[in-house]
Amino acid sequence: MADDVTASGSRRALLVGVKNTRYLSEHPDLADRYRPLEFVESDVALIRTALEDSGYTVEDTCDETGLGPVIGAVSKFFASCEPGDTALLYFSGHGETVNGRDHLVLADSQAEWPLPDGSAGLDPNTLLRADPGVLLRRLPRGVTAIVCLDICRTAGTQQHDADEASGWLADHDAYWLYSCGSGQRSYADPVAGSWFAQAFAQALSRVTPPTTFHEIVRYTQGELHRIADEYTQVEPPTVTKRSPWPSGDGELRDPVVCEGSEQTEEWTRIIRDSGLWEHTSGDTAAHERVKECLAELVRWVVDTSAGTAAHRDDPWSDPRYPARVEERLSALVGRAGLQRDELLSPAETACLLAAAVVQEGVVSIALDELRRLLPDGRLDPGPRSRDERSDDHRALVRDAARDVCRAHTQVVRTTETLRGRNLKEATAAADHWLRHRFIADWDRLWEWEHPGDYQAVDALITLVVKAIKAAADSPAAGPRTDEEHREIARQVRQVLGHLTVKPGQSPRINDTAHGEEWITARPVRGNHWRGRQLARLLWTAGLLAADPRRLSSVLVDHLGAHEPLVARHVAAALHSFDYEITDGRTAHTYGLAVRFNCPHPALHAALEELTLAADATVRAFRADAAGRPLMRGLPDQVTAAELRALPGRYKEPLERFRLAEDEIRPLLMGTQLYGDRMLAVRELYQNALDACRYRDMRRQYGRLRTAWDGTITFAQGWHDGRAYIECHDNGSGMTRTRLTSMFARAGKRYEQDPTFVQERRNWRREGIPVRTMNSRFGIGVFSYFMLADEVVVWTRAVDRFGQVSAEPALRADIQSGSGLLQINVSRDPEVPEDGGTRVRLYLAEPQEGEKHPSLVETLRSLLWVTEHRVAAEEFSAEGEPVRKAGWVPGRLESRDGWHGGPLEIGKDSDAWLVQGEGQLLLDGVVVRDAPKVYGRVINLRERHSPVPSVDRNQLLEYDEELITTEVVRGATEAVGQCGDVSLPWLWRLTRAAPGWPSPY
Repeated sequence: MADDVTASGSRRALLVGVKNTRYLSEHPDLADRYRPLEFVESDVALIRTALEDSGYTVEDTCDETGLGPVIGAVSKFFASCEPGDTALLYFSGHGETVNGRDHLVLADSQAEWPLPDGSAGLDPNTLLRADPGVLLRRLPRGVTAIVCLDICRTAGTQQHDADEASGWLADHDAYWLYSCGSGQRSYADPVAGSWFAQAFAQALSRVTPPTTFHEIVRYTQGELHRIADEYTQVEPPTVTKRSPWPSGDGELRDPVVCEGSEQTEEWTRIIRDSGLWEHTSGDTAAHERVKECLAELVRWVVDTSAGTAAHRDDPWSDPRYPARVEERLSALVGRAGLQRDELLSPAETACLLAAAVVQEGVVSIALDELRRLLPDGRLDPGPRSRDERSDDHRALVRDAARDVCRAHTQVVRTTETLRGRNLKEATAAADHWLRHRFIADWDRLWEWEHPGDYQAVDALITLVVKAIKAAADSPAAGPRTDEEHREIARQVRQVLGHLTVKPGQSPRINDTAHGEEWITARPVRGNHWRGRQLARLLWTAGLLAADPRRLSSVLVDHLGAHEPLVARHVAAALHSFDYEITDGRTAHTYGLAVRFNCPHPALHAALEELTLAADATVRAFRADAAGRPLMRGLPDQVTAAELRALPGRYKEPLERFRLAEDEIRPLLMGTQLYGDRMLAVRELYQNALDACRYRDMRRQYGRLRTAWDGTITFAQGWHDGRAYIECHDNGSGMTRTRLTSMFARAGKRYEQDPTFVQERRNWRREGIPVRTMNSRFGIGVFSYFMLADEVVVWTRAVDRFGQVSAEPALRADIQSGSGLLQINVSRDPEVPEDGGTRVRLYLAEPQEGEKHPSLVETLRSLLWVTEHRVAAEEFSAEGEPVRKAGWVPGRLESRDGWHGGPLEIGKDSDAWLVQGEGQLLLDGVVVRDAPKVYGRVINLRERHSPVPSVDRNQLLEYDEELITTEVVRGATEAVGQCGDVSLPWLWRLTRAAPGWPSPY
């Protein structure tokens, strides 16, 4: 059993890094062996940061590192220590074994000419012997010394006088730590630093558990093995220690070296000392009752999460995040100037202080579940298997994981690239980034209508409810019935889930009893409850607190870069993250500017993005703050004005690879991408189809009983002498926000739209089947300009229940040359009054020799099967009808070259047998260069896992085996319905589709 000893004096450290050995590098036989170690400055910086977090006074030297200066610095350092102090010496540089003993190679070490065997060696008189009797000769008694030597030791077994050395260490309470074992080499990353320095700094960090010498040794060894896993050809070095003999009673001495995380004590202190209590109503007794209950919550979270492997393996974990959330909450509430009845109730304060701690528990619970359900280290579960149920919990998790991966396809690709390069740590970090996106959006963690799915989360919420019950103005005044307890739990869940999801008009979590409303009832006597304001406070504070798990994917992009970002270093770096209070936009407001010295350009870019999001949040919330006192303390701007690079790390301002907008826009808007100008009509149809699907799902959610059938109407005609093609749908329409953030932004897709993601969560909760949208790349709108030199959009949005919104109708005008978008309220007769969108393309003049386009002919060739009623009509310049066509939902009409009509294979199978050439469709639209199929038309759906090319003219992959299975299953019955079957056709069909039954 170890005897943990906490030193009573100061903590001091001397860090020595020897980068160059100038005389040895000039020697032809020694230059390669003693190359410059550019990374030692990184080593020293890593150790300095970790030690300063634990209260060390740190001196370092990487310049004056010759024999005399180093001996002088070490002697002076130890001699100045006083009994009770802890003194840590760290050395990073070359090592050499002479006469069986470790020596340190210094900046002025010299070669010895020559050795007896004729080779060049080192002059031992210019080396520093790394023994206690030399390095610690000026160490006073009563000082605890830790010597860490980050050197190579490749000369074989060392010949120390072990008993003598251990006795000397015991007399002086000294501890020795080597970066590798006898006969081993130490390794380094040229940018990140030596493996040992990275592992040792992590062990010393305030965000990891070790505190004592032996705990640090064990943790460092584990971290070093983890780093070495990236290099399968290298045997991991063995961290070696030497420590004093046990004390007289047999206890192994184990001094406390650093603070460690000590999460229980730290989080409890944060709650007890929070500035929020200064702005909370109620008496001291109620406050103390709440604090005791919240302390119990902290103990539960720390005890249950610390032991899970998933939590330990999370490289983005930051135990100091709850402290930053509390700091931001206290600052925002303090600035609100709350008066009397505006003060926080003890129940509200309990909820705010519990939020970040509960979130840590929820993250641990969810990570552990994902580890079990997706055990191969990939969040992406791949396409749904044919036997996978859609209604059990595991299937719902996998579906939600697919949603996350579709929304972040670039991160998925990066993850697989890192996996292919065998960068195990970087791969795990990238996959964990996706897992944290899943956890942030996974509503089921917070719901109360699925008992048993997350019993551990239920236990967490019960502890928060207990704290709120303790907030009552009398201990006997709390809720008494089970239903009252459940009602408080609903209030808590409505609010706490918004630490990671921006609150809207309705809460993230709701139920049939409360609909879309925020619960405002008093949870306990003497305590008011402002759920929506609390949720907004939490969301804002959570953003400002800079959670590493929610930062931009730019971090993932740099995990395997030439100058890699290490995920585990982000949390340690953010320890010093803070804000400077600045002037606001008016004399009565204030602003916040990020104050942070950043170690990596990717983290810098991510924090700039975070700042923009926080700035947009506070502006929006302040604009809607009337009558909401908790919002008064929000700043009116958030900037990155004090965000700086650590000296020497990278240059500011950040240089970025940018697209030349004037050159790229024609590529997206011209025929270079799509080839055929009339494919713009296909994009019009697919966007209209998405709008109809969207409204249909909203109507199901709103349980509307009124009749509605999706319709899409095309027209080609003339207006004021200008030819146009237009598409009118009665779908979801667009708000001003969606026009600017989705319609007019290249690359933006439904899966990335927060409003759609929130609605999709609501639909799934109600059991509504979620349709896949056509928007896969977010660039289809740009194809309009292959035909048009001007686009006009009239739109009237519907709300989340599928009813016409109260927002005014809008008109948007876009010019192809400038891309300028002008949006205005519209009362034009073209506005779809019942909701929907009309898009009119004013056609550019045809090029020389180019045929005048025909809308109807184009649609007939492209559109084979529709989900909703579609009509198209062409008009002459005089307004006379020229030609028209119509499509009945779900019906495939006969095509030229077919013998007889198509034969549907089963009900709603999306497949037909045809006596002639077949075709693969995607959502009813022809994929022009798809693989040729004979005798069958297949309308590919989500279950077939189709992956189209960017221009949608090719199919990169799809589940051909599933298609064959579905068609073969119903083919015999379909053929039996036909009275005129050609035997040669059947023979050719079976030859073209292996696995089909013979006609006999």
